[in-house]
Amino acid sequence: MIKQLYPLPDVGLRKQKTKSGIYLYKRGKCYRDENKKVKRTNDTLIGKLDEETGFLIPNKNYFVIFDKPMPKTNKL
Repeated sequence: MIKQLYPLPDVGLRKQKTKSGIYLYKRGKCYRDENKKVKRTNDTLIGKLDEETGFLIPNKNYFVIFDKPMPKTNKL
């Protein structure tokens, strides 16, 4: 399987480092939790960072949020 790599978007991103790699989230709306008075955000996962190249390995959310055409895949 060939990885489709894309440059990182310029707009508000959040990186989350895990054992399996670095995941990128598009920042959403911020709000305060009424009960705990804690700041919350509605972030959406858009893909994983390819640490070798520094480019994005996108998921479906990336193409929906940034209005990009999805690449065609060959189905076996």
